[in-house]
Amino acid sequence: MAADLLLRLLEMPGVGLEQKRTIRQALELFVAHPRVDYDDCYHCYHAALVMARGERRVMSFDRHFDQIAGIERVEPTAAPP
Repeated sequence: MAADLLLRLLEMPGVGLEQKRTIRQALELFVAHPRVDYDDCYHCYHAALVMARGERRVMSFDRHFDQIAGIERVEPTAAPP
């Protein structure tokens, strides 16, 4: 799988990348949740950013977040009139 190869690439000496830890966690989440489609991989990155801040809740209508362990999706409510 391409994500596994990217994880190995990140571990190579001399590979520098801004937010390397967050990107690594996003790829690990993507590998761990095979039901998340490739085109929805950004959900894993968003989840990793949330977790890096020590949070677990994501406000979103997108139910793909429900598939990511450690994340609680909170559906936004309609604003009062």
